[in-house]
Amino acid sequence: MRDVLIDFNCCKETYKQQDAGFTYNPSFKTFEAPETTTTTTTTGQSLISNLLLNSSDKRLSIEICPGRNLDLSLLPGMDLNFFSITWHGASAERLKSAVQLASRLKCQGYHVLLHLAGRNLRRDEALKVLKQFKAVGVRNIFALQGDPSQVVERDDTKCCFSYAADLVRFIKLHFGDYFGIAVAGYPDRHPQSVNLEQDIHFLKHKISCGADFIITQASYDYGSFTSFYKVCKSSGIHLPIVPGVFVISSYKSLIGISKICSVTVPADILSIVSKNKHNAETVREFGIHQATELIKSILSDREHCFKGVHIFSLNDLGLVKTVVERLGLFKPRLEYPL
Repeated sequence: MRDVLIDFNCCKETYKQQDAGFTYNPSFKTFEAPETTTTTTTTGQSLISNLLLNSSDKRLSIEICPGRNLDLSLLPGMDLNFFSITWHGASAERLKSAVQLASRLKCQGYHVLLHLAGRNLRRDEALKVLKQFKAVGVRNIFALQGDPSQVVERDDTKCCFSYAADLVRFIKLHFGDYFGIAVAGYPDRHPQSVNLEQDIHFLKHKISCGADFIITQASYDYGSFTSFYKVCKSSGIHLPIVPGVFVISSYKSLIGISKICSVTVPADILSIVSKNKHNAETVREFGIHQATELIKSILSDREHCFKGVHIFSLNDLGLVKTVVERLGLFKPRLEYPL
């Protein structure tokens, strides 16, 4: 799970999305929704935090990104709780694509969680983006600080939203309880934190600003999730916690994710994948098996009350579908094609 960021200063074109009534406004480098539009309905959309709190079922959710070989035809039958949608890069076209994808999934009856990274946003820009999300009926936001590798302004004193907590507070101030807000938790510690205790301190601050539930960074170790849960509870954190899982598809993806997201890879997993890095099929099968067993442990856990599992898919929905099938959670359903 990466904090993501849009650079609003790089876009020159004018875009239009007729269905949602959006036009591109160069002065704000973002899409502008009209004051009145038929897309403001929230039919079928609920606050994900309420779904997590009010259901005893532990279900899967998936992180996806617009484009990048995303095959939505693989979705029916996965019985998912929600999708989170990232919009990486420095282009307003990415924002447009994310909003379009959110609208598309919402129309199919899926709940949608849109990422929003605040590090390089001015307050007026953030407000406009949030109004766009509301205009298409999106009710859930994943509030993030921003990917350090992509930020333009690295001086915290010059940022409107230096931390995710600042963005959470801003959303609550301007939209009250309209949006449900997810924030990130770090079972293996955030790379910028001294220790887990400091991480928990910052997490509690995000919660005090209005966060509703927690999605964790990926971990390959079940013990990391249970330890994180116990520390949260002992620290007075009682929000729903959704563990994040990454399915290993190749040696390259494992190393890439571990570096980009500072995810700790257990020595035994690294050894197996490294020894078989030139055998793609073996690594992929191992990744499916490892993720399946980890998810089984989380879903069967009755002591720690996890609220499902969030899979970071890298848009490899074929891989995710195989895991879902191995878990015995594939439930064919009839619906309109995506």
